[in-house]
Amino acid sequence: IGIENAGYLDQITEQLDQLENKNKHLESINKFTNQIITSLDPEKVVSEAINSIPSVIDALGAIYSTFEERSHELRLSYFSDNEIANAAFKLIGIEPTTLKLNLQNPIAAQHINFRAFSTRTIQLSPDLADLAVGIVDPKLARRAELFLGVKCVIAVPVKSHNEVIGVINFILNNKTPDQFTEEDLDLFRFIADQLGITLENATLYRRVEKALVSVRKSRAELQEKYQFEKDMMGIMGHELRTPMTVAKGMSELVIAKAENKEPIEEAYLLDKLEKIHMSIIKESNLIQTMLSTSHIDNTKVNLQYVKFDLIDLIDFTILSFKKDAELKNLSIEFIKP
Repeated sequence: IGIENAGYLDQITEQLDQLENKNKHLESINKFTNQIITSLDPEKVVSEAINSIPSVIDALGAIYSTFEERSHELRLSYFSDNEIANAAFKLIGIEPTTLKLNLQNPIAAQHINFRAFSTRTIQLSPDLADLAVGIVDPKLARRAELFLGVKCVIAVPVKSHNEVIGVINFILNNKTPDQFTEEDLDLFRFIADQLGITLENATLYRRVEKALVSVRKSRAELQEKYQFEKDMMGIMGHELRTPMTVAKGMSELVIAKAENKEPIEEAYLLDKLEKIHMSIIKESNLIQTMLSTSHIDNTKVNLQYVKFDLIDLIDFTILSFKKDAELKNLSIEFIKP
């Protein structure tokens, strides 16, 4: 009975350990998710993710490398900004943002990130040097490994729309590769998947935001152009009325004399007909201008410079308002120079 109870106790202890481990994983997942969903800026999302990993899963640090399709490279984009990571990069004497892996280089096949990228699966290694192949001198990598006490390097592909867009690395000093359970590995996969989804959402938001800015700009330009053309039509409408007023006034004078059977001198009639003719020509020119779309283009007016007699223009303008002035007992006088 005692042996049997001891067996039960071992099973219960094992199950409790498993539950505790699952609980830790859930807490890590919750903490990580809360860290990265606070922003819709892709760069900030990755930065928050990488900087939160050391505290979320008790790691030395993390690195995110972005896949650049044009150059076919994995370029180190972000790393945990903590004392340990900064000291390690200082030790090997390399600026981290300059590190990149050319995936077309034959030696890249030995790199842990290449394996994760090409197989689209999680990769583990006990050597930090596997993260430095083709990038950093192996001796320097070994020195950093001893300095940090690295026991395991993990590489997990980050996907968006089922395409690998980068690789995230976890640098750990608490377990060797053979000590990780499948549940442990699921945590790393989840972090990579969650990062990919959040990046996808942030990128989509940025695209929508840019599209909205473009739409607003186009709408403002259209409104400005519409208002401009509306103002121009108002001006044109006023200009159209002026020649017609003159023609109407001159013809009414001639008609009034005819109705009253007053004698109409030839010079008088010729003068009025010339003014009517001038008004018709001006009206025709204005209509032609309005019908020509080339005169109004992108809120600009194409002006045509022509010579004209200023005295004639002033006379014509006074004539346009003469009848209205007389109806109001007003007189308009122009003293020619």
